[in-house]
Amino acid sequence: MDPNCAAQPQGKSVEEPSLPTVLLVDDDETIRESLLWRLENLGYRVLTAALGREALRLARQETLDAVILDLCLPDMDGLGVCRMLTEDRRTSDVPVIVLSAVDDRDIVQRCRASGGQFFLAKPFDFNVLVSILEQAVSDRRWWGREFG
Repeated sequence: MDPNCAAQPQGKSVEEPSLPTVLLVDDDETIRESLLWRLENLGYRVLTAALGREALRLARQETLDAVILDLCLPDMDGLGVCRMLTEDRRTSDVPVIVLSAVDDRDIVQRCRASGGQFFLAKPFDFNVLVSILEQAVSDRRWWGREFG
């Protein structure tokens, strides 16, 4: 049987899953452009922001599956951005992956206290970032389906 000729149920459309949407927040244009290109090639819809305020605005306007957040932003502290995302009911369930070159022995603990679920030190391995991102998106979509 030709699959193109198979009957579709009347009145029901087959809904394809949407691309996972990631907000990438980093003031370094080179990092933003590189990650944007690489993540889009892996099938992600990527929104970018160079500033904390811009990231918060986008996060409140869009339905996100994850946020990749640099801590050192020119207008706001990344930990503050993370905390605001966690405290806002519209974004509180979006996993935050923190990327940072901050050399502080307590940084992971501070990120967790601000609501960040994952931490990667710069420079980071892109494959590790993708593994973490895939798990975060999968968990977000599963929990959203079960309890949303």
